[in-house]
Amino acid sequence: MKTTPLYHRHLELGAQMTEFAGYQMPVRYTGDKLEHMAVRQKAGIFDVSHMGEVWVTGPHAEQAMSQLNTQDPSRFAPGQAYYGLLLNSQGGIIDDVISYKFSPEKFLICVNAANREKDFNWIKSHCDAEVEDASDSWCQIAIQGPEAVGITARYLGDQVLAIKRFGFAQIGDMIVARTGYTGEDGFEIFVPNAQAVKLWDALASQATPCGLAARDTLRLEAGMCLYGHDINDHTNPVEAGLGWCAKNWKAPGEVHRRLVGLVMQGQGIARPDYEVCNQVGQKIGQVTSGTKTPYLNQAIAMAYIDRPYCDGASEVYVKIRGRLEPAKITQLPFYRRPQ
Repeated sequence: MKTTPLYHRHLELGAQMTEFAGYQMPVRYTGDKLEHMAVRQKAGIFDVSHMGEVWVTGPHAEQAMSQLNTQDPSRFAPGQAYYGLLLNSQGGIIDDVISYKFSPEKFLICVNAANREKDFNWIKSHCDAEVEDASDSWCQIAIQGPEAVGITARYLGDQVLAIKRFGFAQIGDMIVARTGYTGEDGFEIFVPNAQAVKLWDALASQATPCGLAARDTLRLEAGMCLYGHDINDHTNPVEAGLGWCAKNWKAPGEVHRRLVGLVMQGQGIARPDYEVCNQVGQKIGQVTSGTKTPYLNQAIAMAYIDRPYCDGASEVYVKIRGRLEPAKITQLPFYRRPQ
């Protein structure tokens, strides 16, 4: 089992640890609700060092990136990051990734932890640029919430204030990106392993340490897909609602289902793999992510359902312990931060 450079800090903070993607990771410190609300109201800090980092470099890097990713890298300037998809030959999603453009000859791809080896092998086999898996060299720390930018600026300097949404900057040996997975403003910071504890201690003195449980409820409120749950090798961009970042990809036929948001209308809580049914009890879909989230204080879910029922006017139900509990289809995300 792997550990991150911050493992002993998590133990000192009393974190409950769990196995995730081959790593020992903190699932919670003080409590899921407290950690979730800290991010929505002030600032929370996460160890996300289990994520993978792959460099694509050389004179053919930009051309290679255009072939690997559903987004056109030439649309982005150096210092910009962009969300995109790696697709297999059937249009299934190998992974959803964020790419960082340093120059037309240099890109960094941040891949999901569970897909690190799969992604690297696929990129290398579909790429004529230089490809390096640098995941073991980097620690990644995310700080998110209304106070996150100010906290980071006090430690790293006011230069971070100039980083725009989905932009990034090299500050010393660190890569500081204004990206995140919570629906809040803040940064994801790539830091060399040797400097990780110092950075964590500085930020954690002013932000609440948060575990994977809070990260999951935050991203669900923000309507963000979790690989392996809401998207996988058998889901395509259009049905997943990600066609906006795959405009050059065309579905080979009619798309028969869509990923939608559900808000439960009673006391029932929709959980992953629960059936979604019509009013006569016929299965029309399946929940991929769902729980009752702390900030919204509602039971919400994401689910794939048959297209005829996606109009928002159809009555839909989630089957919970044999009972049909009413749900309302809603557009994603469930939560948008105040501007």
